[in-house]
Amino acid sequence: MVTTGNDRTAAVDAEFGHDARSMAGIASILSRLTDDEAAVTQALREIATIRRSDTHALSDLIDEVAQLRIALDSRISVEQAKGMLFANGAESLRSAFEVMRSHARSHNLTLHDVAAGVVSGTLGLSGDGAGDGSLVSGVLVAAGSPSPR
Repeated sequence: MVTTGNDRTAAVDAEFGHDARSMAGIASILSRLTDDEAAVTQALREIATIRRSDTHALSDLIDEVAQLRIALDSRISVEQAKGMLFANGAESLRSAFEVMRSHARSHNLTLHDVAAGVVSGTLGLSGDGAGDGSLVSGVLVAAGSPSPR
């Protein structure tokens, strides 16, 4: 047999009276508990408090893990882009990073977006215009764009 909310309310009313659903009624019921029942009630309150606290802590940890995953993914693409720029003519990994940072700032983009563009091939170091395929550090351009002078 399934008990409904109305059945439980009726059972409380029958056992403790109609006022058991008010705060005063609950206090009245608690005052009639034996020492053992009061100890069990207190233990259950503490368990409920601990569970609520643990639930909040777990939620905070889940949020932190999600933020760390995003940061790690962004870091991976930035490192890949630095390596690609270095392999294609940047003077050093540091200068490759500076080129990406400068481009992001001057074009109002995030570093992650610039790195993603480098990795996908839509952004790259510009040629020096000499036609020999050499690259100049310091300028990122969209793929297929003419080199800035």
